[in-house]
Amino acid sequence: MAASAIALLTVASSTGAAHASPAPAAATAAAASCPGDGKVGPGAACTTLSSGELFHYKFNNGPRFEVVSYYQKTSGNKIAGKLGYSYKNKTTWGSRFTQTSGTRKTSTWHPSAISQCSPTVGLLSVEGQKIFQTPLANC
Repeated sequence: MAASAIALLTVASSTGAAHASPAPAAATAAAASCPGDGKVGPGAACTTLSSGELFHYKFNNGPRFEVVSYYQKTSGNKIAGKLGYSYKNKTTWGSRFTQTSGTRKTSTWHPSAISQCSPTVGLLSVEGQKIFQTPLANC
């Protein structure tokens, strides 16, 4: 399953700085599907939407800390939107993208003031709809 998790991080994205990263255990678990309670592991959370799954997690990648939000679209019409995360009432967004069914979009950030256990929420803003969010991702 680790190969699946690494593959999910290598998908080209029009948001953030998507690139191959060692996948944390939470991302490996996330590669399967989102559990009903949205708790994937320490520092990770997800939510199931009507047309896919939104995942959010944080981990150390060597000397850099990474915050990642991604949306796996499994059905429905093409959307336009952006991924982001919220921490201490501050929202950070990636670039706008369009997405079709069967694709994954990923945004990655490298903040200095966040740790794996910091209380963050993953976000997906879909134009013409609303902002979807994961449960709180903390430890």
